[in-house]
Amino acid sequence: MDALYANAVLTAQSKNKLDAGKIRRMLAADGFTSAAAVLPECGYDISKPDDIVINELKKSVDLFCELCPDGAVCDCILIPYTYHNARVLYKARLGLIDAKPALYPFGTANEMKEVYKTLDAAKDLTANTIDGAFDAAMTAEMTKTAAKITDKNIRKYFLSGGAGVLKNSADFFSLEMLLKWFISKRAELKKVKIILMGKKLGLNRDKIRELLNER
Repeated sequence: MDALYANAVLTAQSKNKLDAGKIRRMLAADGFTSAAAVLPECGYDISKPDDIVINELKKSVDLFCELCPDGAVCDCILIPYTYHNARVLYKARLGLIDAKPALYPFGTANEMKEVYKTLDAAKDLTANTIDGAFDAAMTAEMTKTAAKITDKNIRKYFLSGGAGVLKNSADFFSLEMLLKWFISKRAELKKVKIILMGKKLGLNRDKIRELLNER
């Protein structure tokens, strides 16, 4: 990956972030449509109102994997989404949730089959034990995949469940810089989701702000 190109892309992304001023404007908006109208200033596509957050997440994950010089790091980013999809589909198969749950646009059918194979080996899974089984399987997969990461500090970050400290790099472009951008983007999307959901439900500004502060 060309470091000059990667640095230019991340610089452009940082200029488009959802800052405090835009959040205030979204909170002050008189409804979902008005709040969503702020997002194109951050590069969001709002042509499909119900899919704004999921589409932006996919775009961010795709960009991360395009710029990431280590495939194992990209795999670690994708694992939680793949296991989320497998978990809800598995629950739907057992009749525990809606048969058409919302899924992240990540993970292949073969990946799902591998997850199922692990879970099917555990007998007598119930509504009370399935989450624990999935969490254990996901942790094992993350540990196995993170062990392949070349960069020691990034490897430690994933092996610690995201508790590791990412160092500030003076490099023109670095994996730490890219990972920090993605973590920041993921946090931004959580805020966008809360605001848009709050507007759709007709919650007032103070209630939405309260929900934002709880996350």
